[in-house]
Amino acid sequence: MKHRINIKFILLILFITFSLIGIGYRKETFALCGRTYYCACASDGSYFCYDCPMCSPPLSCSDNPSCVEILRGPEETTCFGGVCSTYNLYNCCCNYTEWENNSPICNPCTGCSCTPTCGGDYPLSSCSGLGCSSGDRCCNKVDSCGDSCGGQSCKTCYVCNEPAAPATPTSVSLRVGTTDYNLSTNSSSPTIIDYRNGGTIKVFSNSTTTNYKYDVYNAYTGGTSLLDYSGTTQIQPASGSLAYSPIGRFEARHYNLKCPDNSRNYSGTRTGYYCMERNVKPPTTPTGMNMTIDGQTYALSTSAVEPAVVKYPSTNATETNTKLHILPTRSTPSTASASGYRVEANNYGLGEWTSFGCARGEDFCNEGATNEHNFSPNTETLLDVLRQGAEGKIDGKYYDVNECDTTKVYSDPEDFYYRVNNNPNLEPGDPEPGDPDPNCPNIVNDENDRISTRDCVSATHTGIEVNNPLKFELIGSDPDGVDEIKGAIVWLSKDGTIGQIPDFPTITGTYQHSDPNHIAVMIMQRDGSWDNDSPLIYAPDSANGYNWGNITSHGEIRTTDGVMARVENVDVNVNGENVNFYIELSFNGVTSGQTVYPEGSYDISGLVFDEHMLLAGGTVVDQFYMSTDCRAGGW
Repeated sequence: MKHRINIKFILLILFITFSLIGIGYRKETFALCGRTYYCACASDGSYFCYDCPMCSPPLSCSDNPSCVEILRGPEETTCFGGVCSTYNLYNCCCNYTEWENNSPICNPCTGCSCTPTCGGDYPLSSCSGLGCSSGDRCCNKVDSCGDSCGGQSCKTCYVCNEPAAPATPTSVSLRVGTTDYNLSTNSSSPTIIDYRNGGTIKVFSNSTTTNYKYDVYNAYTGGTSLLDYSGTTQIQPASGSLAYSPIGRFEARHYNLKCPDNSRNYSGTRTGYYCMERNVKPPTTPTGMNMTIDGQTYALSTSAVEPAVVKYPSTNATETNTKLHILPTRSTPSTASASGYRVEANNYGLGEWTSFGCARGEDFCNEGATNEHNFSPNTETLLDVLRQGAEGKIDGKYYDVNECDTTKVYSDPEDFYYRVNNNPNLEPGDPEPGDPDPNCPNIVNDENDRISTRDCVSATHTGIEVNNPLKFELIGSDPDGVDEIKGAIVWLSKDGTIGQIPDFPTITGTYQHSDPNHIAVMIMQRDGSWDNDSPLIYAPDSANGYNWGNITSHGEIRTTDGVMARVENVDVNVNGENVNFYIELSFNGVTSGQTVYPEGSYDISGLVFDEHMLLAGGTVVDQFYMSTDCRAGGW
């Protein structure tokens, strides 16, 4: 027993000694093995297998996970004969001669290089423009086994520190000739530029830092052209001038070229708005002005000494149908947005209104796009302003409206003058006591005319024997002179029919018949003189709206049944400041079977008229102010 123990003890000591001395690990590193990888060999030629991660796929001692010693020889080499043996190339090897033929193939390590890459502080491989800076990026060279082989490879890399954009322009200006205009930034109130005389135009922005360029947009009418000027703030279009634009704009901005790709680095945009104003004072003035009253048109005079005489308006005249017309009309010029006409009425009255003002009660100022304007005093009535004998001055102007705003540029005024006609008056003559209104035709039958053969007397009736013929006298005077008086009218209208007397009847050459309800005679000057012994005689033609028909040749006032009366013994005399008209109406007796004849009570009306009451070239007579029903009780 003791002997066995000794033997075992000796064997144990020998084993330990062998392990520590004879068969301890012998680490050998081979040049052909991969970096930091090696095989460890025991003194008896056995090996310890280490994982070889450099193999592809990585070698593993999966069949001998504890890496116990491996007997020499391929048939017992678990690691090298296992998984790894199916691959031709791997970097874990032991180069022993007696085993070399059966060991895995080991490739030699070759080459010596590395590829530097950009990154870190210099991440860019290229860069252009302001803000680029460069630096080297290097790497250590290694062989194919990954082992350092000495030396470095380097490349130039870049970093972009983007520069600040130029400052936004603080002004945009236009220079026309030698005048600078700082452009407004408000599109609703652009800077108005006087371009009436044209001129070379330049566009300016304020200066900024160096290395910048300048953009101007919409430099031409309706355009989107870009004017790109490098390093300047002064722009001049190639043509030397800008095409006209009523409202235009310039968009100015600065820029520089920034890294990494030379792209534009813009400032903010400043937009300036402008309008090229070309409107000028109208070069011409009105040459005429017409005034229309009651449908009658008068050309006003340019002479203050000899104003045009216009008719005294009827009560039908209003501010809206009494018109002023400036002549001639004109078109809007190409340099204006619109045009129009202006009247300034300075109404003198009878001399009591000596001052002028658009807001004064008797005056007014009107303007508009058409050449027609109402005669519209501010507070005074039309008939107060245009009363008989009143005078006034009307200024006529043209105007053109600016293209850039609503400002109107007026022409010089032209003065036109008027005077309202004084209608003639019916004078009383020498009436007997108890005779009617003196402003009425006088019935001048005497005592003998009023008595019939049977001694019947009447001062208010006409019969076959009494007051037949019926004798009238009309005495006319005219404040403007008797030379202006052109005729007189006596009109007998049956009770209830006076409203049928027309205000503005025409004067015609033909006559058919009269209505016995309206028995009237008009005496009118022939050939411009009362010296003629035979004035013109007219009667109202009931077949033609009571217009006047000429009966001079026969003097007969007819009805549909025949002759009703005759006009006889007509006489006209100029007597100092008066013109006296004498007319006799001789009535025919009623015959058997006659159904149309005058009877009943008649109102008496009368009128003396002058040349200014003959309208439409003498073809219309103004009867509006006839003295109607002026004899109390009629006839």
